[in-house]
Amino acid sequence: MSYNVEYPKSVEKKLASLPVDARKALCVAFEKFAADPLTREVDVLKIKGKSDQYRIRCGNYRLIFQLNKVKNVLQALTAIDRKDAY
Repeated sequence: MSYNVEYPKSVEKKLASLPVDARKALCVAFEKFAADPLTREVDVLKIKGKSDQYRIRCGNYRLIFQLNKVKNVLQALTAIDRKDAY
């Protein structure tokens, strides 16, 4: 089962402000997870205290996203440096 991916304008701006290699790694990992949610190649964890939010880790950067199983959509919420993420 695969998911559709959504990047709102605010997340696109955040991604554009990140270094090129970090931006590329986060996007590739997000797309890879969307294509195969059971993959072990992507470091994904559920965020404690949030019912439907997860994070993808790539180096010092995090992509926080929301999973909507009903609509089959992964919606990126923010892309941020690890030190500012939580």
